[in-house]
Amino acid sequence: MSKPIVINTNRRDPYKNFRFRMLFGGKVVAAANSVTGIGLKSAPGRKAPVVTMTQGITSDAGFADWASRFSGSTSTTATRRPLPRSLTLRMHDETGRIAASWKLRACSVGAFQHARNKSDVAIESLQLHAESLEHC
Repeated sequence: MSKPIVINTNRRDPYKNFRFRMLFGGKVVAAANSVTGIGLKSAPGRKAPVVTMTQGITSDAGFADWASRFSGSTSTTATRRPLPRSLTLRMHDETGRIAASWKLRACSVGAFQHARNKSDVAIESLQLHAESLEHC
């Protein structure tokens, strides 16, 4: 007889109510209600379009600091520009299932408008520039 599955109902998931979720290293690091620029494909040799997340949140301090350093905002952890990251963007349907997914390779941040509180960072707008954008 197999062990019963135990569900932790006290676990906080700040991203569950957002349609778009950004992943880094397989972990959700940010989420947003709206994303633009993902419907366009990047041609070989050309930069991918700017992907903009709006009305979102991140509870990942490392991701928030990375985005802040790129966009020229003040950061408490470092002052030099960070290396670009490859990120995955997932769109979820009303039931929470993944409806579509995109890989953004070698992303840098063009602009990051946000407000911090004790545990989360409210994302007003986050512009990501990638070397390539692929539907996966």
